[in-house]
Amino acid sequence: MLPAIPELRILCAHRLRAGGVLDDPWDSTLREPDIGAVVQQLQTMKATPEPRWVLIGGEPTLRSDLPSLIRQIAALEPAALILRTDGLAFTQPKALHALIDAGITGVRIPFYTGRGDAHDWLCGLAGSSSATKKAISTCISSDLEVEAEVVITRPTMPHLTETVAYLQRLGVAHLRFRTIAPTGAAAAHEIALIPRLSLMQPSLEHAIQTALRHEMQVYLDGIPACVVPDFRDRIIGKTDTEWAFPLGPQHHPEFQRPRQRDGCADCPNSDDCLGAPRGYGTRFGWAEFASEGQAQQQRAEVQPSPLPLSGASVQLPPPRAGRQPATRVQAAALQARQHNLGGDPMAGRAPLPSDSDTLRFCFRADQSTREIRQLLVNLAQQGAACLRLDGDSLQHPHVLALLRDSLRLSFERVQVVGYLHHLAHLNDTELFQLRDLHRVDMVLDGSDAETHDQTTGIKGSFDEAIATGQRIFQLTKTTVGVVPGHTDLQLNEALLDGWQQGILPPLAPNSLR
Repeated sequence: MLPAIPELRILCAHRLRAGGVLDDPWDSTLREPDIGAVVQQLQTMKATPEPRWVLIGGEPTLRSDLPSLIRQIAALEPAALILRTDGLAFTQPKALHALIDAGITGVRIPFYTGRGDAHDWLCGLAGSSSATKKAISTCISSDLEVEAEVVITRPTMPHLTETVAYLQRLGVAHLRFRTIAPTGAAAAHEIALIPRLSLMQPSLEHAIQTALRHEMQVYLDGIPACVVPDFRDRIIGKTDTEWAFPLGPQHHPEFQRPRQRDGCADCPNSDDCLGAPRGYGTRFGWAEFASEGQAQQQRAEVQPSPLPLSGASVQLPPPRAGRQPATRVQAAALQARQHNLGGDPMAGRAPLPSDSDTLRFCFRADQSTREIRQLLVNLAQQGAACLRLDGDSLQHPHVLALLRDSLRLSFERVQVVGYLHHLAHLNDTELFQLRDLHRVDMVLDGSDAETHDQTTGIKGSFDEAIATGQRIFQLTKTTVGVVPGHTDLQLNEALLDGWQQGILPPLAPNSLR
């Protein structure tokens, strides 16, 4: 069960015991807030005796006056007074008992993994794993409430269940899983440390299930609800935590800044969910959030189809048609267990295909071919029968290769519209490679060369466009048409008259669009 009352976190220390690679954002150059400042702020906040109060840092046990500080805070009678500490000062019971006598009722000790080498690397202290385990045992034998804070990192994520089992054997009854933020020392190692949420889900869910089977209390801090949809009630929401900063709010920790929500716009979960970790979408993209949005709560029914007979031709799978693929490991595993998806690997994924028959797309001359190809593949998955490439697409220096790639996709028809003088440099062999185009429409800005060339600013562009259109028609028999570059009615009529009267060379019948 989650705490029924909010938690007040009191920043009372800035210094760290060692560097490590974790996300402690405190400024160690700042002085420690004195006891009077801490107590005064708690009184100014009109803090009631009800919430759990947590003394946090930095490392609070580095304060020489910590017993006195605890004693004066305890005099304000909080419901519980918890000390978040690495526990390394408690390997000997004497130091611990001094703080118990002062008034602490529990400790929150970060424990990263049962594997000693990984634990020591994360916190930056050789031998800290053994010392932390000893400190946990000392606190438990002293009848303190012990909560282990398990920070989920990329290297320790696969071992979460093992970590839970180890802590259970030590006698820990309270667990807090939290994500790691790209702040403090962790900012320099964020790619190595921050796990993908979609890959985290199976390990985290199994670890939670293991903890609950052993009747451990589990809290989830900073983890989006979509990562653990079956354990939403364990998530600590944005209204469950309050902070006290005796030195002023400018020292608000980085990981407590507002989380990004733009990738979670259609999330069906509670508004109390913190959403994606700050900067996560910039770092890893929003696909794994978009695939879990509101649309997936209305999944289409899987329509099985007869399995193909031996030797029969197998049809290509249907297009994605706007459906987001399953980016979560659990969702993909469930999809893989379906007996017959009818040849559609995303059967049942919403939204349903649209009725749009033609997609228009324009790529810029300065776009990389890699980016354009990715966009073309995405368009091919939308379910439209026709792709119409227009605008400045023909100006791209690799236009021939890109047009050929578009013909290899699943569109029934590919059409091109633009200024054909941009293709004048292609020889006949290269133009013949475009023989599968359904239609080519040249843009003309007038029925004569002078008008057209003046508009384009390129002398000879009219003649080059006409000659290129003729070559395309003669080589490929592709329908070649004309699209006016302006919407002026008289210009349209002039184009039509000129085409029909033979002022423009005939390319194909009824070709004016």
